[in-house]
Amino acid sequence: MHGVPTTVPERSIVDSLQAGTQPEQVALAMRQALERGLTTPRRLRAAAAGRSDRVRGFVERVLTGATA
Repeated sequence: MHGVPTTVPERSIVDSLQAGTQPEQVALAMRQALERGLTTPRRLRAAAAGRSDRVRGFVERVLTGATA
């Protein structure tokens, strides 16, 4: 954007999770992004699709409302 590299919210979220950010913080970011209309469950699942089982499982648990 205007010459500055950017990324979409769901990519930032799964990158953060994969990098070791505290799960509570990632779950909060996911919920806030969804509430604010910045992403959708479908896009979050797609962003996690090529990641580890841990990342995919975490995203799914948060999206289904399980305790993260």
